[in-house]
Amino acid sequence: MSETTQPADARTIPRPIGWCHWHKGLGEDIRLIQALEQGSGKGASFFACPRCRDRFNLSPLGEQR
Repeated sequence: MSETTQPADARTIPRPIGWCHWHKGLGEDIRLIQALEQGSGKGASFFACPRCRDRFNLSPLGEQR
Protein backbone atom coordinates (compact mmCIF):
# COMPACT_ATOMS: atom_id res chain seq x y z
CA MET A 1 0.00 0.00 0.00
CA SER A 2 1.21 3.46 -0.79
CA GLU A 3 0.43 6.38 1.43
CA THR A 4 -0.88 9.48 -0.31
CA THR A 5 -0.87 12.95 1.09
CA GLN A 6 -3.74 15.15 0.06
CA PRO A 7 -4.47 18.74 1.06
CA ALA A 8 -7.12 19.15 3.71
CA ASP A 9 -10.52 19.87 2.23
CA ALA A 10 -12.45 22.68 3.93
CA ARG A 11 -15.50 20.41 4.08
CA THR A 12 -13.64 17.81 6.16
CA ILE A 13 -12.00 20.17 8.65
CA PRO A 14 -14.08 20.19 11.84
CA ARG A 15 -15.32 23.62 12.86
CA PRO A 16 -15.54 24.55 16.52
CA ILE A 17 -19.10 24.30 17.80
CA GLY A 18 -19.98 26.22 20.92
CA TRP A 19 -22.09 28.88 22.57
CA CYS A 20 -22.59 32.20 20.77
CA HIS A 21 -22.97 34.92 23.39
CA TRP A 22 -24.70 37.30 20.97
CA HIS A 23 -27.66 35.19 19.78
CA LYS A 24 -27.51 33.04 22.93
CA GLY A 25 -27.46 29.68 21.21
CA LEU A 26 -25.17 27.06 19.72
CA GLY A 27 -23.20 28.06 16.68
CA GLU A 28 -20.69 26.50 14.32
CA ASP A 29 -17.28 28.04 13.62
CA ILE A 30 -17.36 30.21 16.76
CA ARG A 31 -14.48 32.59 17.44
CA LEU A 32 -13.27 34.32 20.60
CA ILE A 33 -14.30 37.99 20.48
CA GLN A 34 -13.52 39.27 23.97
CA ALA A 35 -11.67 37.95 27.01
CA LEU A 36 -12.13 39.63 30.37
CA GLU A 37 -9.39 38.96 32.87
CA GLN A 38 -9.64 39.46 36.60
CA GLY A 39 -6.77 39.65 39.04
CA SER A 40 -8.24 37.22 41.53
CA GLY A 41 -11.06 35.11 40.30
CA LYS A 42 -12.55 33.72 37.22
CA GLY A 43 -12.49 35.81 34.05
CA ALA A 44 -14.89 35.52 31.14
CA SER A 45 -14.63 34.69 27.44
CA PHE A 46 -17.20 35.72 24.85
CA PHE A 47 -17.59 33.89 21.54
CA ALA A 48 -19.58 34.65 18.38
CA CYS A 49 -20.72 32.66 15.36
CA PRO A 50 -20.17 33.91 11.77
CA ARG A 51 -23.74 35.25 11.49
CA CYS A 52 -23.39 37.38 14.63
CA ARG A 53 -19.87 38.49 13.69
CA ASP A 54 -21.28 39.85 10.44
CA ARG A 55 -24.45 41.27 11.96
CA PHE A 56 -22.74 43.09 14.83
CA ASN A 57 -19.45 43.84 13.03
CA LEU A 58 -17.38 41.78 15.49
CA SER A 59 -13.74 40.86 14.91
CA PRO A 60 -12.12 37.79 16.43
CA LEU A 61 -9.67 38.68 19.20
CA GLY A 62 -6.63 37.62 17.16
CA GLU A 63 -7.61 39.98 14.33
CA GLN A 64 -8.32 43.09 16.45
CA ARG A 65 -5.95 46.04 16.39
